[in-house]
Amino acid sequence: MSYLSALPLDRRIEVVLEPGRLIEADRVPIFLDRLQHVFSTVRGLAEHDPHGAITHVQTFVIGCLEKAEEIEDDGSFGSFVHALFVAWVKLRQRLAADPAQTAALLLRHLREDTRGIGQRLPQVLVPVLHGATREAVEPVLLGHLVATSAEGEAAPEVVDLRKQLAAARGDVSAYEALCEEPGTLTARDCAEIAQMRIARCEPDVALGWAERGLAALLWEGAEGGAARDLYRVHMAARAALGREDELRDAAWKRFRGQPTQQGLERLLLAAPPEEREAWRERALDGTLRWRLEACLELLLEVDEPTRMALAVRQAHRRDVREVAPPTLQRVAHRLEDDWPVEAARAYEALAIGHLRHRRQRTALEGLPSFAAAKRLLEAAGHGKAWRAMCEHAARLGQRNNLFLEGLAAVAAGSFADRPYGLQDRARARWAP
Repeated sequence: MSYLSALPLDRRIEVVLEPGRLIEADRVPIFLDRLQHVFSTVRGLAEHDPHGAITHVQTFVIGCLEKAEEIEDDGSFGSFVHALFVAWVKLRQRLAADPAQTAALLLRHLREDTRGIGQRLPQVLVPVLHGATREAVEPVLLGHLVATSAEGEAAPEVVDLRKQLAAARGDVSAYEALCEEPGTLTARDCAEIAQMRIARCEPDVALGWAERGLAALLWEGAEGGAARDLYRVHMAARAALGREDELRDAAWKRFRGQPTQQGLERLLLAAPPEEREAWRERALDGTLRWRLEACLELLLEVDEPTRMALAVRQAHRRDVREVAPPTLQRVAHRLEDDWPVEAARAYEALAIGHLRHRRQRTALEGLPSFAAAKRLLEAAGHGKAWRAMCEHAARLGQRNNLFLEGLAAVAAGSFADRPYGLQDRARARWAP
């Protein structure tokens, strides 16, 4: 049992917060991991002792608000504090605590916040509010945001909160009305409204909103959650109208024109669940006919090492060398365990790329890749292929004495990956 886990829970919370000690930016992730570990214990306590759990959550909140002065936060600590407030609200609702008191306590914390931790708290809390607590808390959160925003009711954060409240109530008409002002409609709004219209069995209206959202995506350049939600609701609306094939065909055409991981996700969303695996195979089989770099980048993203190895094996060496070094590095690492010969080809291309720069220092950076290729090929019983690779590299680097010395060390198995200093380079340049 560790020292920390042997302490009572309230004392554990205090110790893990390290009061009085500055948490610098590079220590924040480890610090937060420790906080999360203790918080998970508090959440476990809530199952059988919610009264005790809410006391510990309140202690945690106050400790974190005090700690805010002693941490170089990039936003992750603030998100942890938001999670504490969410847990506190859920526990109070579970215990049927006085809603008016819940609202008053939240307002006090928001007013006393001097570090900006509570700036996004209203938006975080809205989804977990329900019943009488929602009726009491929502006006307080909205009023506080209006009072503290320079633009008042017209402030973007106030409009966003009103949209969130309308969505939580299922009031689609109010949500649509909030989007009528120029510049207030986003792709996320279109996805939210379309989902609400689907729930009201209005697929034709939902489809219109989804298509407006897809057009907004092109303008905003947004991806991620909003894009996935839009494609899902777009598919659901077309399916309800018996037009799902149109969406799938459009997604396939778009994927073939711009093969990316996002395009593949959209294609699979558009396909019926029972056909998704077949469409995935069809899409990935087609990657072998693309430009090699685009093919490898997608296969890395979807983690398809077998196809990746096949692409490297079938490609001309010249094409492999044209792939960007960061991509080649990732491919080589991914293929090392199960596809050593193909990984060696990637390492060779990486090394030759350094060598072709014709600069002594740059050429030397390729030696570790040659060493990795040698190790893989000889372990796989392809010593002849290694010797041919070594001879080719020696011809390319025949004017670079220091490189040839390093390559000979690689071939002899005595190469040590180390930086080559000025004295090494001077010795090579003055060699007869």
